[in-house]
Amino acid sequence: MINEKIQNLLKELQEECKKEGVSGICTLNKKSNVITMLTGNLTDVAFCLAAQERDFDKDLPIPTKILREAGLKAIEITETVSEKEDIGEFSNIFDQIFGGKNK
Repeated sequence: MINEKIQNLLKELQEECKKEGVSGICTLNKKSNVITMLTGNLTDVAFCLAAQERDFDKDLPIPTKILREAGLKAIEITETVSEKEDIGEFSNIFDQIFGGKNK
């Protein structure tokens, strides 16, 4: 679980961004517990997503489009597998999707 202080900081950031007219996207993840923040209109959100993708593509060894699809597939797998079955960590699912060890 993401601790309460971090959750409150994200809510505070979102409120301040809205007040100041700042568009933003933020996703925080801890062991598949995810919280997100989104501010701005549809056009601004599209611009933020495009800027993220452009910048992430510069820094990541795998294109963001492929990572996004792998992430969506991993979420699909975790949502369809019975809780009684041990599906392993999210990173193990990525290893299965990419056919090798996650780096």
